[in-house]
Amino acid sequence: MSTAISLPEPLFERADAFARQHKISRSQLFARAVEEFLRRHESQALLEALNRVYQDLSPAPEEKEARRLMKQKQREIPEPLRRIRRGSMRFSWLRRGPN
Repeated sequence: MSTAISLPEPLFERADAFARQHKISRSQLFARAVEEFLRRHESQALLEALNRVYQDLSPAPEEKEARRLMKQKQREIPEPLRRIRRGSMRFSWLRRGPN
């Protein structure tokens, strides 16, 4: 589809130079720019909609209590075991294989 648009001269010159440098037509450049612009705004709108949904979903008191208890239990785990869980310890004896 063909359309006419008005651009400020400096913007037109930058777009024209960019199109020539990348060996694409100005039409292709503008089509890609509009596509990218719409994609970003659609993504932002989706993110905002998801945030609204999750904002309305506050955890039930039972869930809050369960989370609190899990955090408390996690703090009670001895430090060496927490490091194993995080994968920060090296186990050279595992690489040696059977004796």
